Amino acid sequence: MFGEEKLSTYLNRSKLLSNVDCENKIRVAILGSFTLNGLEETIRVKCGDKKIQCSTYIAGYNQYNQEILDEKSELYKFSSDITFLIIDTRSVLGELFFNPYSISVEDRKQFVKTKSDEMINLAKIFVNKTQSKLIISNFVIPTYSPYEINEAREKFGLQDMVMTMNQNIKNELGHEPKIYLHDLNSFITKFGENNVFDYKQFFYGDVKISLDHIPYLAEEFMGYVKAVLGLNKNVLY
Repeated sequence: MFGEEKLSTYLNRSKLLSNVDCENKIRVAILGSFTLNGLEETIRVKCGDKKIQCSTYIAGYNQYNQEILDEKSELYKFSSDITFLIIDTRSVLGELFFNPYSISVEDRKQFVKTKSDEMINLAKIFVNKTQSKLIISNFVIPTYSPYEINEAREKFGLQDMVMTMNQNIKNELGHEPKIYLHDLNSFITKFGENNVFDYKQFFYGDVKISLDHIPYLAEEFMGYVKAVLGLNKNVLY
């Protein structure tokens, strides 16, 4: 694992930030169904290190749908330059995450299509109402399965469902000028699924990215922040 400061360091530094010497400004919104404690503080500190004054808006836990659909929501009042949408697989699949084979193959395929369409439509609604760039993280393909070895034998199983949702969204939104896809699945794979997530929390409906890995996720997101401001080679137009 490459070097990063501990989250506690970023939290402490976030209380001491000064905007006096900042050369750029950016407004960052974060929407998600994960518990992302410390993410916005870390992003603000990393922005400060680049002489970027960063204002942030954090939507309520799992309130992304309501925030996007309500034109009078605090999200639209904030008027972000860049918005991160991070949704965990379990919150989309619901009970099917644990019992995917409780319905038929055809019903699973229809469910995946419906959920994909919902995400696609939500993204389009948001970018049509704002000037913000939208960064959507893909769904993490679980290596965990309640059915273990039998998962590989099932037609259109749990992993197939998630991969299909990701592909549907990529096919539909991959060429949208204001939408960019973040590969959260690769991030999880790089650091190890069991290291980043505590699957015991899935049963309680509270999905947390481990505190140790928040700074690394923030660093990936900083690539988009710098691109929006034209501070690196990959500029988001």
